Amino acid sequence: MWIYLLKFSALLAIFLVFYKIFLEQATMHQFKRFSFKFLINLTGVINRIRNNPKEKAGLCQHVLLQDPITPHTFFSYVFFNRKKYESQQIPKEVFWHEETHAQQKHSLDILIVELLQIAFWFHPLVYM
Repeated sequence: MWIYLLKFSALLAIFLVFYKIFLEQATMHQFKRFSFKFLINLTGVINRIRNNPKEKAGLCQHVLLQDPITPHTFFSYVFFNRKKYESQQIPKEVFWHEETHAQQKHSLDILIVELLQIAFWFHPLVYM
């Protein structure tokens, strides 16, 4: 076990030296693209919540978008296509599914994984 930890630590040190020498000054390496991409996506979700009509539905709020989107959830906000929502073309099972995501705080899982991808962008298991 100790040999494994020593080898693992040595490899991490080598990667850190490689990063410091070759990537720290680079303008487009993976880490900077993640930190920026994450903030843009988060800002986009917040703007969609602010700029679109919402309907209260129990503990959730349904955000009605003009875009032809697949229903999805962000914390207590469930995003639907407005035309399909108003014409009642969305099956009840989809409502139940998305509201379950909201109740179980599934968005926290996704945010934690996104933050792990930012911190450990170099590790291949983070993407699996």
